[in-house]
Amino acid sequence: MPSDDFDLFQTCTEDDSWGVQLLVRLAADQLFISHSRWCVYGKTPISFRFKVCDVIPSYPDKTTKFFIQADLFDLTPAVNSTVTSWWDVETMMREGCLLVQNSEKVTIDSKPVYDHLASIAKEKHCAGGSIRWAVTVGNHGTPRLELQGLPAKESFLQRDCFRRDNVISVLLAAVKLQTILFDGAELAGPVPIIFAADRARTLKLLDENQEYFKKELVRVITTLLRMEHQSAEDAAAYLKGEARFSSLKIDRIVSDTYIRNYT
Repeated sequence: MPSDDFDLFQTCTEDDSWGVQLLVRLAADQLFISHSRWCVYGKTPISFRFKVCDVIPSYPDKTTKFFIQADLFDLTPAVNSTVTSWWDVETMMREGCLLVQNSEKVTIDSKPVYDHLASIAKEKHCAGGSIRWAVTVGNHGTPRLELQGLPAKESFLQRDCFRRDNVISVLLAAVKLQTILFDGAELAGPVPIIFAADRARTLKLLDENQEYFKKELVRVITTLLRMEHQSAEDAAAYLKGEARFSSLKIDRIVSDTYIRNYT
């Protein structure tokens, strides 16, 4: 595909299925992959419900849920990443992007949630809740879209250790993503769509440097991780006391898990 189409490319679907397409853009006159995108596609909006206490564990009513609807722009990861940025739960409520519902799926007054957030606002670590979207690896080696949460305000999660792809989180919801996979004989993982400035030149380079390009694809494909998930209570404990010491441990756990499934 032409290199200039990389940023605007979008896959369409005619049914209710959801999928992901790996897009890679090559540097000029090279096989080095300079940019990659995990392009999520499907019938929007996509809707999920999850318990308020799964992202704000101190919330007393364990049956009240948040309701979220998202379009492709909201849930598509940034270039060279598998995750979106963190979104603050309270901000989303005020903007009407997150509704409060009872166990009967009826939207109810959100004041109790606001009141509770106000009551914990002085806490240093777990003074709120945040969510993000992530493209990950599921239990059977296929990609899936996850809605992840952490019991902290978005401003607290701006630290580098929480903005990276492979940070622990609470799994709030997930949906399997269809994709075309390599057969595993020489490569495993999603088959990419390649974007390059000169098609004929790129085909020649690919023919002459197949092993190098395989290594480039492995480098990009292995950014897709099987994430480490915790309960809301364990995530809160992690944020309060272990965040400064656990990032390398999580890196190693996630990387080892991925390598066992994809090499």
